[in-house]
Amino acid sequence: MKTFEFFVSKKALVALVAVSLFIDVAVYGIVTPALPDIFQRDLKASTSVNGIFVAFYGLGVLIGSPTVSYFSDRTGKRRMPMIIGFLVLGFSSIAIGLSKELYQIFLARLGQGIASGITWSLGLAMLIDIYPPDKLDSPISLAYSGFTIGLLSGPFIGGVVYQHSGKMGISYLMMGIALINMIFRFFVPDSDELHERLVAKGQLESTKINQETPSDLENRHIDNGGDVLETDSKKVQSSASDENKSNGVEKNEKEPTKDVVNNGGTSIGFLHLIKEHRVLVCCIITIISYGAMGSLGIVLPIYYSDKYGLNPAKIGYTFIAFSVPSVFGGLIFGKVTESKKMTNLFGPNKKRYVVMLGGNLLMGAFIIFLGLTKSITLAIVFMCLIGFCVGSGNVPVMSALGAHMGLMTQRMIEEGKVPNSGAKGGANSQVYSLYNIAYSFAVLVIPILSGIILKSSGFFLVCLFLGLLVLIGSILSAGSVLMFSKGR
Repeated sequence: MKTFEFFVSKKALVALVAVSLFIDVAVYGIVTPALPDIFQRDLKASTSVNGIFVAFYGLGVLIGSPTVSYFSDRTGKRRMPMIIGFLVLGFSSIAIGLSKELYQIFLARLGQGIASGITWSLGLAMLIDIYPPDKLDSPISLAYSGFTIGLLSGPFIGGVVYQHSGKMGISYLMMGIALINMIFRFFVPDSDELHERLVAKGQLESTKINQETPSDLENRHIDNGGDVLETDSKKVQSSASDENKSNGVEKNEKEPTKDVVNNGGTSIGFLHLIKEHRVLVCCIITIISYGAMGSLGIVLPIYYSDKYGLNPAKIGYTFIAFSVPSVFGGLIFGKVTESKKMTNLFGPNKKRYVVMLGGNLLMGAFIIFLGLTKSITLAIVFMCLIGFCVGSGNVPVMSALGAHMGLMTQRMIEEGKVPNSGAKGGANSQVYSLYNIAYSFAVLVIPILSGIILKSSGFFLVCLFLGLLVLIGSILSAGSVLMFSKGR
């Protein structure tokens, strides 16, 4: 029984999300070492097909993530869509090995992208479902470590497996890890059930507003000053919460007094999210930072091969300099951001944007310095620094989205604009589907621009372009929250 009790725990949830992100990103990269053999040797295709194959994964994410996350938020269901997502991922993976024609392998890759978009956004949404906004940084940093390890190990594992077992070996591997995690997902309860059982076990406080019952809301009353009055006990509590105000989610203080009753209003949708300044800021940070990293992933192998004569295996080892420091950066600054000292200095919400801005400013500067290096040793040093900054500067993006989503949902429930029924009616998975869309856009568009600059102007100008993009973009986005947003 104790074994099964593990699945009803916050540790199991964090492990599930971390493993899901690991699989999503690992599947993205596992097949890449085999692409020259699959396309150029076996299918006699041009090298341009390789890039299109990679892009089809991003296209699948753009299809799967927003559509299924919308459905999940409307129904409050997380587990079954994720199980279906892992099934699709498994069968799409084996289809890659069985494909004999170009269109078949492209359709299989599209299926992988759709499945990954589902499991990625819904997994992260479950963290918001369970953890309160001020406790999101550590679990998300742990989940992010799964993402980074998958990014590091995917191509390496794929290369080893392909060398010994061929294309079918890679396909069996991808299918196997997807189906194993599907079983893991089956044993972890859905968000509402998990929340109730954690509260019953005393492992979670029953304080999240989106877990209250409609009858609870009917007994609550908000005056025009933003205070919550408990009508049954006449007890006055502070409501509209300093966190709501500090997160840019403020109530209209000119509204007349009204009862906060869930009238079955509309659910939160993508249009609501796009109007939120801080959600857009997080998406912009995602685009510029991962666009820069995706670009370096394309231009560095070419540069290292031409300038230093490195073979593909040695080039692959240099990329460990990105991934390992990124894991440590994410874990360290996840703890730092959650600390009371950071909260006291910068506020419960703005602290994330401080870390976000600092990490990305340093990242942009180090990318420019990378373009000035004259030795492979110094280049690897700057790759390590860039990787650390990527981890430290982007973990707060995920937690900021989750925290803002929780506070936004709280505000809209209090105003009676959305149903108050646990995971149902909110937009916890939709907000992370926007994150996925931003990520997919970044790795699809910015690397193309970087490739054009590399071909026409050289490596340094690529690094200068990427560095300035990150520097200016982070100042205009995260900096705007710190300078112009009210509250803390």
